[in-house]
Amino acid sequence: MTLKTWSFSKKHNSTSQPAGSSRDYTVYMKENTSIENPVFILGSGINADINYCQWSGNYYFIDDIELLSKDQVALHCSLDVLATHKTAIGGYTCHIARCASPTYYDSMMYDSAVSQSQEIISEKSQNTAMFASGYISGDGTYVLKVVGAYGSNTAGIAMYVLTKDELEEALDFMFTESNYTDVLTDSLVKSFFNPFQYIVGLYWFPFTKSAYGTFDTGAIKFGWWATNKTTYSILTQQTINGGGNVTIPALYFNDFRSYHNGFTQMSLSLPSVGVINLDPSLLSRTGMNLQVGITVDLATGNTLVNLWRADLTQSDLLASYHGKMGCSIPIGQVNGEAGTLVSSAAQVGIGVATKDTAAGVSGLMGVIGAYNPPASVVGNYGGRESAVYQSLAILSMRTYRSGELLTAIYGRPCHKNLQINLLSGFVQCQGASIALAAPDTEIDKVNNYLNGGFYYE
Repeated sequence: MTLKTWSFSKKHNSTSQPAGSSRDYTVYMKENTSIENPVFILGSGINADINYCQWSGNYYFIDDIELLSKDQVALHCSLDVLATHKTAIGGYTCHIARCASPTYYDSMMYDSAVSQSQEIISEKSQNTAMFASGYISGDGTYVLKVVGAYGSNTAGIAMYVLTKDELEEALDFMFTESNYTDVLTDSLVKSFFNPFQYIVGLYWFPFTKSAYGTFDTGAIKFGWWATNKTTYSILTQQTINGGGNVTIPALYFNDFRSYHNGFTQMSLSLPSVGVINLDPSLLSRTGMNLQVGITVDLATGNTLVNLWRADLTQSDLLASYHGKMGCSIPIGQVNGEAGTLVSSAAQVGIGVATKDTAAGVSGLMGVIGAYNPPASVVGNYGGRESAVYQSLAILSMRTYRSGELLTAIYGRPCHKNLQINLLSGFVQCQGASIALAAPDTEIDKVNNYLNGGFYYE
């Protein structure tokens, strides 16, 4: 019989077959040997470099060359089941768990073989203005709610938009005795008359007057007493709206690592809300944007902030948050970083008409992120700088270093039902059970290779 031999370099878990010309020998098989592990006997003159052979359609590894005598050599061999059954393996269709073929593996599928590191390699953020240009100001404006018939828009409550100077002017009017000659001529009346009873709220907002839209104008009327100035701006709308598409920083990776918390962490700072943690997979679909909608209630200072995920075809509401963008101001003084203004009222020591002087701060606390709590709170809306700064939506992205991808030696996640000869390089099947015209021991070995991982070459 003829034995074809080669000096051939290959991996044991590969279907590769020798392509070069062989060196052929006339051999016979040792008695009582097996087909899977045969021993071939041939005369002297064997090339000691050979390590691979083919006989009767089967491929074998030459495990050992034994010198029997000066005229005889024994080749101890073991069956290479992958090369022998390469054609049947290539035509087999099964579930492919991993493969090295870029056409078929899924780079967006989580790969548990990629190691995670705690080393930060990138930190990026992008700011997006949530209100129209010219709407935000460090000086801000004040919304004064008073009980007065003139210009009232709801239930006898009128709201006026005032600058700092206008507010000081209006409060000074309240404590000028000559403005109330009809009631303050009597000393007893003076003891209980309180003009502050007509003020039901005062809020500072980080907005310019242009943000409030159009105004009616008139005098501020505290109950029955009107100021002597008739050009105060009377609020005609109840809300200020803002929002828009959030600018997203450039992604560091171009695969699943940009959308997995183990490699990329994403947070979003929202006006009046604070910082919320987001799952980066929200951005994994092509063309997907984050949208913010903000409604500021000018009567209370409260905000409703909606977070949406949207593309050209659909939008999904992810979460709604309640915050506060208007600072409640103690009546009689404008305090804190929003601007120090001490009026006559502060010196008289009249009480506060509002319920909670710290509402502008306490209203921001405890907003928990919808995806990865806890969230931190950014800013202090009792302060001018923080309120102005937090008119922005700030998307921050932190990326951690990863181990190298193992595409060539271990493939990438695939999880598709494919015919194996469509692939090349590393392949790992899942639940493979190939049928072969071969002994059970060979079938078991082939299935073990397929499910454990092999190279289709």
